[in-house]
This record gives sequence, structure tokens and C-alpha cells, in this order.
Amino acid sequence: MGKEKRIGSDRLKRLPGARQTDMSTVLITVRFRPDWQTQHYSADHISVRDGEWVLVSTDHGSEVGQVIGNPVIIDGQLKALPRVERLASTHEIQLYYQNLDREKAAYDLCIERIHDLGLSMRLVRVESFFDGSKTIFYYFAEGRIDFRELVRDLVGTLRTRVEMRQIGIRQKARMIGGIGLCGRELCCARFLRGFVPVSIRMAKDQNLPLNPNKISGLCGRLLCCLTYEYGAYLQSQDNGEGMSRATDQKGKACLKCQEK
Repeated sequence: MGKEKRIGSDRLKRLPGARQTDMSTVLITVRFRPDWQTQHYSADHISVRDGEWVLVSTDHGSEVGQVIGNPVIIDGQLKALPRVERLASTHEIQLYYQNLDREKAAYDLCIERIHDLGLSMRLVRVESFFDGSKTIFYYFAEGRIDFRELVRDLVGTLRTRVEMRQIGIRQKARMIGGIGLCGRELCCARFLRGFVPVSIRMAKDQNLPLNPNKISGLCGRLLCCLTYEYGAYLQSQDNGEGMSRATDQKGKACLKCQEK
């Protein structure tokens, strides 16, 4: 990072070449659960620092999260970036930890009922809205599951709205996390925001061994990182073919000269 500059009571890391102006953006990283991916927010209008708690808007209402790392100044206004509402109060931080306990209790209850009902599904994650109005149960299953009785039991015990949301094998790996073949944390669990199509052709064009154990991730699907350098390999192949054609044309021209 570049030089740090104190602004108010905070120390803001500056990106190389970044200058603090009215058109700059103060970017912060927020984590909503200890093992979840982080999200980025704009904190231009409030003063925050590493480790503080903030209240932010999400798709399902306000949530409390913790700031991870120092804020960073970026030149330009990122209009699409959601903004921090304000610092969280002590009471809201207490509610945050109560919500974590509520999620754990809901998870344990759901696991017990799945076992009792003999359902062929694996519970992956439980998310409870900050206001307690709804709880989402993310699960993985090979086919369709009749979980109507399960939902009735959960609603009767938790006294809240319940949603069962089925996820795919890649989403399951993203939520659970783990260590990949490279020895690093899974890309999907660490920084990827979405999944792009991956094909076996990508492995072939990069001259990788077509061994499933070598080109598959923990999810059993093709490695997401096959897409990272694929464009560079295609460009390299195109340049190589162009040079090859130019060499062939030059050789033919030399033969013509020799004939003359």
C-alpha cells in the first residue's frame, strides 16, 4: 500500500496515486459472520476504523457487521457501492451475538429433525435476519425433498418465518470452505463473488493433464482457477499461429528467389 494519512481519528491507507478529494471514496471491508465472505461498503460520511462495528443495509434489511482492516481511499465515486448507515450501538452489538446463538440453536434443531424424519439432505448453513423476522436454511440434496413436516416443526419451535433454500455443489463448497490443491483457501470461499462456466476445453488449451484428480476442486467440479489465465493462453496461441504463418510465407518467398 502507499503512504498512510491521518484523517480525523482514523488512519486511512491510500492506494498508489490516490489523492483525497471530494470525488474520492472511503472503502471499508465488512464481515457479517466469522466464517463468511467479506463485503465492501462506502464509509465517506462516517469515521470508522479497524475492528469497529457498523450498521449497513442489505437485501433483507439492516445488518450489523465488523470492519476488517483499515479504510482505503480510492479516487473516484463508486456510486453502485452500498454505504454504511452509521456505527452500531452497544445494544445492537449485543443483538448481533444473540443472533449468532439463535442461528446455532436453529442449526442444531434442524439437524435433529432431519435425522428424525430420515430426510436425504445435508444442512449447510443457517442465516437468521438481524431483526429475527425470518430464518433461512441452506441445504444440499441430490434431488427434490419433501420437507413440509420439517418446516412445520421449525416454525412451531422457532416462532419465525422459515425458508428452505436448496443450493448446488459449488455453493456448498463456497459456504463450507476448505483448502484447495494449491494449499490455499478455496477461491470461492475467499474472494469469488460468482461462478463462471468452466469447460474441459480450458484445461486442454492450457496443456494440463486431463486427470480428474488434478483439475477438479473439492466440490468435484472443474477448478474455477482454470479460467484465470485462459485468455492469456488463447492470445499466446493466436500469436504463435500468426508467427508460424509468417515464417511459412517467408520460407516460400525465399524459395521463389532461389528459383529466379
